[in-house]
Amino acid sequence: MKERFFKITDNIWVVKKAGFCFGVERSLKIANEALDRALREGINAYSIGKLIHNSYVVNSLERRGLKVRGIEDVEDGSIVVFRSHGVPRQYYDIAKRKGLIVFDATCPLVQNAQRIVKKLTEEGKNVIIIGDVHHPEVKAMVSYAVGNSKVKVMEPTHVLKGEYERGAEYVFQTTANRDVLEFLKRAGENVHDTICNATKERQRDSVELAKVVNVMVVVGGKDSSNTTKVYQKCKVINNNTYFVQDWEEFQKLGLPHRKDLIYGFTAGASTPREQIIDIARKWAEVLGMKVVA
Repeated sequence: MKERFFKITDNIWVVKKAGFCFGVERSLKIANEALDRALREGINAYSIGKLIHNSYVVNSLERRGLKVRGIEDVEDGSIVVFRSHGVPRQYYDIAKRKGLIVFDATCPLVQNAQRIVKKLTEEGKNVIIIGDVHHPEVKAMVSYAVGNSKVKVMEPTHVLKGEYERGAEYVFQTTANRDVLEFLKRAGENVHDTICNATKERQRDSVELAKVVNVMVVVGGKDSSNTTKVYQKCKVINNNTYFVQDWEEFQKLGLPHRKDLIYGFTAGASTPREQIIDIARKWAEVLGMKVVA
């Protein structure tokens, strides 16, 4: 327990690994470098789509001058940051045509998944991407298919029901649940493990905490795939699991002010650690508990 969680008070616990992963930290570093250059050179900087799925962070960057736009909506010669989830392959050609200065914040693990899709389709293999068809990461992965190979996107729920194709090459959205990968592996299918380790660890530790607390709180953007999956897994274990974006939303839950309950706090990889701790501490203050961390 002590290795995976830390106390805010004796009754309020936080998952140690909750908060930004390596890929998100890297993308924020790149975004800030882009903003610094924009300031030095007196030109505009844009994020092509939200850098990460967290409004707290996106709004903070926008206040510094990083506006969220579509690639065709930015003026020629400006600075653009490609989001951590990746962008469709053709965006690199558009950027070249428009003379854009590109800061590529695509997560290296996402880039690896893109390379695998490209390689498999170059070899003429049929590829199935397991993930959310509407997610920008998945849309970008699909764009890396070449040649006449068939590329499809399949929702994890269909796979777990046995509704999947035999003999295809399976690649995964980096935030997919490992349950699907393990299911296909047991079925003898060809799987390419592109799931992020940080995702696995956060899910594992969050579920462990959900087992032993009375109330579980998941903090993060509602459009964050990895945070949503943490919430879903915790909800299965503990029905008193709640998903909030910020302190204001937490207050609206109307939780009873009970000091005899144990509360757990966690988040996905796109939530700032300080935001999680801030909400946990504010709740401790409301309950009149002594903060120890």
